[in-house]
Amino acid sequence: MTATTGGQASLTAGQVIRHRHVRPYLAALALDLIGDSLWFVTLGWVAARAPSALWSGLIFCAGAVPAAAFTLLGGALIDRLGSGRAVLMTESVRLAVLLAWTVAMVVDTTPLVVLPVLAFVIGAVDGLHQPAMEVFPTDLVPENGQTTIAGIEKLIMRGAQVIAGAAGGWLLSDVGLAGPSIAGAVAFFVALGLFARITTTQQLTPPTADTDLFRAARAGWGIVAVDPVMRHTIPLHGVYNALTAGLTLTGYPLKARGHHWSAAQFGLGYAVWAAGLAIGSFVMIRAVNKLRHKVRAAVVLMVAVGTCIIALGAADNLTVFIVLSALFGLCSGPTGPALSGFVRARSMSLPGGKGAVLGILTFAITGLEPLGYLAVGLVAFGTGIDLAFSVIGGVIVLAGCGTLCVRAVRTQVSH
Repeated sequence: MTATTGGQASLTAGQVIRHRHVRPYLAALALDLIGDSLWFVTLGWVAARAPSALWSGLIFCAGAVPAAAFTLLGGALIDRLGSGRAVLMTESVRLAVLLAWTVAMVVDTTPLVVLPVLAFVIGAVDGLHQPAMEVFPTDLVPENGQTTIAGIEKLIMRGAQVIAGAAGGWLLSDVGLAGPSIAGAVAFFVALGLFARITTTQQLTPPTADTDLFRAARAGWGIVAVDPVMRHTIPLHGVYNALTAGLTLTGYPLKARGHHWSAAQFGLGYAVWAAGLAIGSFVMIRAVNKLRHKVRAAVVLMVAVGTCIIALGAADNLTVFIVLSALFGLCSGPTGPALSGFVRARSMSLPGGKGAVLGILTFAITGLEPLGYLAVGLVAFGTGIDLAFSVIGGVIVLAGCGTLCVRAVRTQVSH
């Protein structure tokens, strides 16, 4: 059952963790993210070994496109099923498909066409699973704890990516292609057991009566469209996430190559950015009760990030680039927990299903991300990588300043 709050202060990390079932949920989340990251490690390695770049792109797109498309209906489906049942169903299907993927990795005679098909299925299920995972914490923690738990989730995500990256590389080397998939399947299986334990002992939000998924999804869009804050922050969050992801994963390597920096130097810049991101998330958790206007603070930090990116475009010295990368990550870390936590809390007090609204948030954050890689590549092709950084940084600054001009965004008080 959804908990609501009045004008209470935000819950601290210690208070959130003491809520019933939060610790098992966070453990299940960590395993879920590790399993997901291990699969992506395998996917990337298999795609890189494909006989042509066309097949590599097909394998990646086969998972990314359905994941983005299904998030919109996925949120409405969560409302129809109830968050607990939805998580159990999607985690079970993810486990089954990952086992099929493992078999495909073991059998040398597996036709290559099977791999994008399995990637498509996993991506489609992921498009349903992500909104379910976005809704699930709203059944465990009240409104004034959503920013805090979102920050904790971000820290767990970073840790899972580090663990999966190190373990996945070792398993690929010593066990073979099936190694990371088997480990990922084990992680999914244990996570499924933890989710099952929570859903059998915790009263979760019941399913809604509306069985028309398209109507429910349109209702979610309608809620976001008329909300004075979400209609501005959700699109901004989506564009910001897509562009910054494109810069770090596509722009950073291009920048390093353009300035003849080594792979180790490129890796250092990326690692410093990631460390700053984790520190920034931690700072948000610690300062959760010192900021009343968290939405405004998040947008101001986005503007600061855009300014850092403009400076990164002009940087031709490695030391300057690394320092700016650290600032980039540090300023970016608090933005996700602040804005996602606000939308989660807002969805808990709005009429209608939470899933439909949070499905839109999931689409904005994850569904638009592939477009960021494309945007960075296109701008860099047309202007060169240094100017591309400055152009994209300028877009972020302008978008953030435009959002700050909205009075409802500036004055919004959030937990």
